[in-house]
Amino acid sequence: MTPTHERRGSPRQALRTEAKLLLGDVLLLDARTLDCSDSGMAILTDGPIATGTQFSLRCYVPVAAAKQELVAQVRAVRSVYSREEAGFTTGVAFVEGEPVRRRAVGT
Repeated sequence: MTPTHERRGSPRQALRTEAKLLLGDVLLLDARTLDCSDSGMAILTDGPIATGTQFSLRCYVPVAAAKQELVAQVRAVRSVYSREEAGFTTGVAFVEGEPVRRRAVGT
């Protein structure tokens, strides 16, 4: 068996919550988050998102005993249909929002 190449620079943490994908103030899609790392997230949508598409992602993440709103600029790096998840899993990379992201994932 050949080892798989891991492109992520940091470990992922499971994060299952509702999310909104926005272009400016306009709602593009409702989504669900799957996991999160220091460099990006995996999200689930009903339709594919073109690689390179940049948008805002808004969700609420657990921090200590509360939830904190996370709003970050992201760029789609891949989007494929997942039979297991019954939707399109999209990997997104953070392009802005480092202070909020770091508090949100606990690093």
